[in-house]
Amino acid sequence: GTYEVVATDANGCTANASATLVLVCNCDIDITDVVSTPETCPGDNDGTITITATCTTCTSIEYSIDGGTTFQPGNLFSNLASGIYAVKVRDTANPVCMDETSATVAVTDDLPPVFDPPLPGDVTISCSDPVPSAPTLTATDNVDPNPVVTLSESQTPGDCPQEYTITRTWTATDACGNSAQHTQTISVVDDTAPVFNQPLPQDLIVSCSDPLPLPPTVTATD
Repeated sequence: GTYEVVATDANGCTANASATLVLVCNCDIDITDVVSTPETCPGDNDGTITITATCTTCTSIEYSIDGGTTFQPGNLFSNLASGIYAVKVRDTANPVCMDETSATVAVTDDLPPVFDPPLPGDVTISCSDPVPSAPTLTATDNVDPNPVVTLSESQTPGDCPQEYTITRTWTATDACGNSAQHTQTISVVDDTAPVFNQPLPQDLIVSCSDPLPLPPTVTATD
């Protein structure tokens, strides 16, 4: 503001002058570092953001990660979901003294495991052949060192009792619930004709006066 200054000496002589006092407010608040830790798994809401800021002209600093809607005195924010956050810091006594940036809370594991080769392929076998045993499969994950691999198997009837289809499904699941599947189809078919067990009757020519021979009993093995 403007002030009137009056000076008086010992003899009562006076001199008047006016003076204007201008308050100059310096703001040197500065965000020097923002560190975030990722969310462990999607939906865990366990990410964090830590803000480091300096200010020599501030009384104290308060922090926000929602674009300035709410502020808190502490620089650590926890229980965060993955996403991008609008970071702001300000002088508690002078809210216009502010700095801002952004921070990203990532998701550590949102990728499914990958099966380790080799993987069994689809096969077609005869019903007289043994069904190949199911191999033990393993998988590798970007975070989980030991993803769990399970096997399920189903059987579907074919066109005859000897024919059927086996479907094997391996599922690899990591600690965050991300999963991948590999499927093998085994088709069991009957492509071999039966074999007669005894000599077969041959073609005959008989006289019209001779009796017809009785048909023999013939068996076969399949």
